[in-house]
Amino acid sequence: METCVEISRQIASLESEKNNVYKKSFTDALREKYGSGDKDCNYIVDGVFINLVVGRSPSKNGSDAEFAHLRNVVLSQYEIDYAGIPIRGLSALCPNVIDLDLSSNLLSCWSEILPLIAQLPCLKFVNLSHNKINNHNHYIQNWRARLPNLENLVLNSTNVKWEDVVQLCGHLPALKDLHLCQNGYTVLDCTHLDKIQRVQSIWMNDNYINSWFEIWKLRYLPNLKSLVLSGNPVDELFYHFEQLEETSYSFETPEKQEVFSEASSPHETKLKSSSVRRKLLMDNSVSCGQYLGVFNDITEKCHSRSQNEEFTVISCKTWSDSDSLQDAEMKQDCEESQMESEPIDINYKNVIYSDSSNGSSKQEIEETLDASSCDSPRFNDSGCGSSISSSFIINEEDYLCDQKVLGRPFEKLHTLCLSKTSVSGWDQVAQLRKFPALKSVRLMDIPFLLDISSEERRKLYIASLPNISCLNGSEVTLTEKEKAERQFLRYYCEKIDKPVWFCELEAKHGKLKPLVDIDLGARYQRWANIIFIYNGLEIFSERLHVVQSVGKLRKHIAKCLSLSLNGFKMYHFPCSPEHGDSEMSELQELRLDSLPLSRFDILDQDEIHIHDNSFLCLSV
Repeated sequence: METCVEISRQIASLESEKNNVYKKSFTDALREKYGSGDKDCNYIVDGVFINLVVGRSPSKNGSDAEFAHLRNVVLSQYEIDYAGIPIRGLSALCPNVIDLDLSSNLLSCWSEILPLIAQLPCLKFVNLSHNKINNHNHYIQNWRARLPNLENLVLNSTNVKWEDVVQLCGHLPALKDLHLCQNGYTVLDCTHLDKIQRVQSIWMNDNYINSWFEIWKLRYLPNLKSLVLSGNPVDELFYHFEQLEETSYSFETPEKQEVFSEASSPHETKLKSSSVRRKLLMDNSVSCGQYLGVFNDITEKCHSRSQNEEFTVISCKTWSDSDSLQDAEMKQDCEESQMESEPIDINYKNVIYSDSSNGSSKQEIEETLDASSCDSPRFNDSGCGSSISSSFIINEEDYLCDQKVLGRPFEKLHTLCLSKTSVSGWDQVAQLRKFPALKSVRLMDIPFLLDISSEERRKLYIASLPNISCLNGSEVTLTEKEKAERQFLRYYCEKIDKPVWFCELEAKHGKLKPLVDIDLGARYQRWANIIFIYNGLEIFSERLHVVQSVGKLRKHIAKCLSLSLNGFKMYHFPCSPEHGDSEMSELQELRLDSLPLSRFDILDQDEIHIHDNSFLCLSV
């Protein structure tokens, strides 16, 4: 027994060593699938030795590369775990590859992937899905080569960190489409987002992002046109550009704009506002930056105040221009003071994204000042440290320049997918009306309006989103939009809680009453007991299937009464109590043999009158 166990262990050990020794490279997989099989085939026929050699056809593009003809390479599920680049490089193997699919392999580090991609100069699309890729030794951060032609990168289910993706995009100047589904993201670090500013479409399906604040960090990506978020538990959708525009900046008279008031010392000033969250964009260089932007924090709901707070963009003099610094010694003292001093209630956050091309890094400081809980912080007027000088002046040109650079949030976003998210109210759906370029939206399988039919739910969405021309993949026509708006008014006319745009639609279409619900099939019966009357005499009664045609009933009666098919006429007399007043009933001829009997509203106890044509002629 022990011998058998030992043998099993040895076999398992050998298999394990075999698996560890054998590793398949990209080059091996490429030759395995696309190789021409240039092997000599030897045959002996009737004692004659035949050596058959199959060679490759001459290259049409003049290249000597083995796979110069390949444009699309699909090596999914080939168990590739390293690059295996030949000595002559991939330019001697497959230099013209445009689309490369390496999904569901065993690639695990960027040190194997990036050199491989870098040697394919024509590559525009690469799929690395379902490879669990790690950034060992910060390989991406240390990578220096650029991949100038890659436009579409698929990293679904790779567990690549968001920070590594952003760094990688810095080497892809032509990147347009970025697929990041099923990577377990919960938070999106907004540092270095300038590296993905050329991206036009982002897919982030089936992650774990549950806060719209994380998505809001992408709002100033200047070229973002499509954003897919289906399968994320995102809720509390908002769009705050109006608040930023109305309360963040003010250019009125100096008296109304004054943010600082005189303190006990002539060299000190303090803020008058009660609870203010400010973002200060500071430059770490010697000049202390071009300006300090004082913004209203759009990520926090402000409390009601008795007086409107004024926020301004303040232009800052550089160290060389400051009147308070007369010599280099004082300048050095101020720099040391800046390094040692700590501002009051300062919370450091990441900047939205900054342009690093100017050579000086920028930091964003989010500062909370609460005058209700503590004394207003005082800022030294000497210009040293983190203080704000009272000699700063308001510069409207700086503000207009910033607005021109940043634009509106999600300024070019055309398509947004929120299917299978946690959007759960009209107040959140209404936020989609504020996106300046949004035209296509998907809102399927969200926990909202689930108690009504999908057709009616679509109408309510269309009426609520006048800026949308495509909903859930289907075009919204002008006719459909008008009908949807009228249905919206009828749906909410008798409800207490109405969406805020109900009055807007009512002013457009007027007050509409709910449609009368008429059930055309209320009295419909598949089977009915009918009395047959022949030439004024009741002859028999029979249970009829009213779905059958008039022609079939004619054949049945002709057979029962031994009449020719064209020798009689049939009339329906509605005498059932369900028809109402029978005195107003009239005989109705059953014509058109192709029509079903149900078209004549035949019910129980109705009569079918049969008039023999020959009998009518004799009576005349």
